[in-house]
Amino acid sequence: MQVSGNIWGNQSRAVKTAVVSLCLLLAAGFIYYYNLFITELYDVHLETAQMEAEVQRKNILIPDLARVVEDYMAFEGRAFVHAADVRSALAPFKELTTGETHPMDMQNFAKFKVEISRFQAVSEKYPVLKSSENYQKLMLELANTETRMTSARSRYNFAVNRFNTALAQLPGCFFGYVLGFKQVTSFVADKPK
Repeated sequence: MQVSGNIWGNQSRAVKTAVVSLCLLLAAGFIYYYNLFITELYDVHLETAQMEAEVQRKNILIPDLARVVEDYMAFEGRAFVHAADVRSALAPFKELTTGETHPMDMQNFAKFKVEISRFQAVSEKYPVLKSSENYQKLMLELANTETRMTSARSRYNFAVNRFNTALAQLPGCFFGYVLGFKQVTSFVADKPK
């Protein structure tokens, strides 16, 4: 202990000032770069959360869109079935001409009335326009979500680039290594097949 006290005590005032200044400079560098890397890393985390929110939005929209399409297809199928039933119920009446009088077949007429009322019930319950509007709205929302996802990916990659650049530049790379910061991976879309 005595020896190190003498070493420090034997140094000139300029050397002592230089050593203290160097220590303060290193401390300031660690504080500055730590805060810089943390800020940039939080930006990356924020953009990651934005991308995840858009993916979640897309995951909610797709089943809704599929449900609307299935409902519309089911409606369309029922409408075609009922239209065919109405046509078949009308078949006995096609033979009638305006000049002839035939006794009314009450069984065919009753069948015709049932089919018409079923057809009207289906068309009132599932109006084509309403289904089409829902489909159009969901498709627009899905397209908007895709645009928002693209934008979120771009902002994420920009934040990652800023962080990785700050971590790779001198003297930041030394402080980043000592502080334990690692490079972050950019988002790369899958190649279409």
